[in-house]
Amino acid sequence: MRWHLIIEEFGPELTYIKGPKNVVADALSRLDLLHVEAFDVPIDNFGFDDDDLPEDAFPVSYDVIAREQAKDTALLNRALTHDHYRHASFHGGGRSKFDLLCYKNRICIPISLQK
Repeated sequence: MRWHLIIEEFGPELTYIKGPKNVVADALSRLDLLHVEAFDVPIDNFGFDDDDLPEDAFPVSYDVIAREQAKDTALLNRALTHDHYRHASFHGGGRSKFDLLCYKNRICIPISLQK
């Protein structure tokens, strides 16, 4: 879940490539590991622990984004005048649906959350 939360901030586009055509993955799987002990890390050490994050860090939920988007008048005015803005539905956070403003299919993060 931690890795998912970290990676989703970058908005990756995942593309499936069949095995024979995925030469990069094939090359990586065939690498000789010279120092195997360097990869001997317990699985629970992946991602961030609460102690690793600064005190003002917090996960941004759809609910928080929706509330802050509604307060950001500059963002709302831009959305009215540009064609690439649209509302999209997202699911998560214990609610069935969040209606968020997006620009070119990316969630618009209001200024108040951009630090």
